[in-house]
Formats: sequence, C-alpha cells, structure tokens
Amino acid sequence: MTALLGTWASALLRAWPAVLAWYLGGTLVRESVLALAAPLGPDVPLAAFLLLPLAVLARLVSYIGMFLAVRRSMPAFAALAGERVDPPRGLAAVGEFTGILLASIIPFFALYGLLGLLQADFASYANRAFRYSFGGGDFLSPGDSPLVLLVIVLAFAGRLVLKRFGARLPRWAALVEIYLEAVWVFVAVSGISAIFGGVLGWIQDRRIVRWGLDLRQGLRDLWDPIRVAIDGIDGLVPILLQLLALPLAWLLIAGIVYSRELASVAEERIVSARLEARLRAGVGRLPARLARQTYLVTDEWDDVYKPLSVAGRLIARTDVGTLAVYAASYALLAALGQWLLWALTRAIGPHDGVWWVVAFPVVSLLVSALVETLRLTLLAAAFDRSLDAWRRRSVTPAPAAPSAGSESAPTRSAE
Repeated sequence: MTALLGTWASALLRAWPAVLAWYLGGTLVRESVLALAAPLGPDVPLAAFLLLPLAVLARLVSYIGMFLAVRRSMPAFAALAGERVDPPRGLAAVGEFTGILLASIIPFFALYGLLGLLQADFASYANRAFRYSFGGGDFLSPGDSPLVLLVIVLAFAGRLVLKRFGARLPRWAALVEIYLEAVWVFVAVSGISAIFGGVLGWIQDRRIVRWGLDLRQGLRDLWDPIRVAIDGIDGLVPILLQLLALPLAWLLIAGIVYSRELASVAEERIVSARLEARLRAGVGRLPARLARQTYLVTDEWDDVYKPLSVAGRLIARTDVGTLAVYAASYALLAALGQWLLWALTRAIGPHDGVWWVVAFPVVSLLVSALVETLRLTLLAAAFDRSLDAWRRRSVTPAPAAPSAGSESAPTRSAE
C-alpha cells in the first residue's frame, strides 16, 4: 500500500511538467473546437455535431499523452519494458500513439459519458451556441431525421474500409480512421435517443413496467423499514459509482494505454487454448467467402477488446489493499478540487457578475490543471502496482540443478 504512495510521489515529481503541458494543450484544442461549433449549431446542428467529436478527441489525445509522459517514472513498467521504456521517435512514435488512440476511443467515450464530461461539453457548446440562436433553432440534438442514421452508418462503414485497406494507404489515413471512429460513436450516443426515443416511451408505458413501479411504491408504503431500505439503495448506488466504479473505469483506460506498450503483457492469454481451438475449427467450417471476412471480428478483438480484457484482468488481480488506497486517494482528489475551488473564490472576494464571467474560467482551469496532474500520476502509479503484481506472479524460481547447490535464475512460467 505504501508502495503505491511512493510511486505516486516519484511520478509526480518527475513528470508533472509534461503532464501539465499535455493537459493545457488538450484543453486549448477542446475550447477552440467548441468555439467553432457554436455558430453552426442553430442553423446546421448536424454539422456542429460532426465537429464536437474533435473536442472529445482532444481530451483523449491529451490523456494518452499524459499517461505516456509518466511511463518512465513507473518502476514496474520500466522493469518489464527494459530498453523500450524510452519513447520511440518519428514515425514509430506516431504509429504507437495511433494504435493506442484507436484502442481507447470506445471505452473512453463510454467513460466520458459516465463521468458527465460529455454533458459538460454539451453545456459549454450550448452556452456558446445560444448566443447565435436568437431564440430559435434546435442546436442541442443532431436531429431525428434519417440523415443522422445515415451519418452513423457511413462513418462506421468508412472506418471498416480504412481498416481493411490501411496497409495500402498513406499514414495520414489513420487520422481519418480515428475521426470516423469518434464520429460514429459520438453521433450514435447523441442521436440514437432522438431517433428511437418513441420506442423508449412505448416501453415505459407498457403494463408490466408500470406494474413494477407500482409494486415498488407499494413496498415503500407497506412498512417504514422497507421504505428506508429502498431509499438507502437509491442513495447508495450513486455513491458507489463515485467511489468505486469511476476510479476503476479510469484505471481501465490507463491499463489500455500501458498494456499495449508491453509485449509480454499484451500477449497475455485471455481465451483458453481449448476455446481458441474450437473457434478456429468453427471458422474452418465456414464458407470460404464468409471466412475471408472474419478479419473484421479478429482485428476488432486485437485492437480494442483484447487490450480492454487484458487491462481488466490485471486490475482484478491487484491486491485489494492497494485498490482501496487508490480509491480513497481518488476520492480525496475529487474532494480537493471542490474545496480548492470554493476556497479560491472566497479568497478572491466579491466582484460583479461581468468580472466573474472572465475570472471564473481562469480560476477553474488552474484548479483543474492541478487536480488532473495529481490524478493522472495517481492512475499511472496505481496501474504500475498492477503491473508489479503481474510481474511477481509471472516470474517464479526455476528448480535447482542437482550439482549446483544454489538457486538458478528466475524463469518465466507459463500462464
């Protein structure tokens, strides 16, 4: 447990300038994209929603940059990486960064919405777009026309085409693939509810759903202890999400970044050999034309879901005490940000509203930059402990030779 705090302090002291620079750069790009999207929103909301994914990508790029900036300060990562702990340069660095970015987009978007950051981007965009709306125009939704669904389908199909022919295309095509990946996920998250909102309303009006809600209310009214228990569960779920689910979700993002960097970790077997043999036999029985398209599934697994599974497995095998210290530290940092913002606004003192319109974003940025620097180094330190636990499990002493009266060098055991 103390090893986590020691690694955190060391990473913070060594990497804070680079982490801070990445955070500020990502924030600058995000704010610029939101400023460009705002004038388009009232007139062409779909065009604005095609720009907004770039704001999310700016944050994702900055987070990946921050994670990579800390890796040389992670002892377990350095031990596993060996000479590869130093970052690659030139085209190798671009390829590495692109691969991590593509693997992180889907889980990052899910986490982005869970954290409320997507709503924060929407709110920031809406505040800007409202100035151009003159009281009209629906700029908070991409719309419910078939065009929205067409954009989602075309972006997803374009991304598959680029993946299929990526080896024959110039390197800059990877940027288009990243953008299309972000567009189909972002517009789908934003527009599917509008397209299929009627279906959700129909489900909510079904008799069985209403019966379940009536039953719940009847149980609450039946006996005070039952009411207290139900209300307690309702209040406990958001707290558990804040204290456990969100820290673990962020740790999963860190795991995707770092596990892809380590060949020994990235090649961790997730599917058993027997199941893999069955799957291969099943693919062999498919028609030839269909079998040639299995790369669509296998590439997706290798690029996205296997890194996600490997990272989740490493975290699940981490010492419970280490995870408890990490979750407690994460919660303290979240509270620190709120307390610090409150204290700074009180220390500055009262001013008129126009003054605070300019000053509050600056104060908020200073607090966010400090807290994010602390939090990203905490995430890196926590996953480094997961890597250390994996390294200690994977390396076991070899049996001693009869003639040597001493232990032989450690060898890697098969997992």
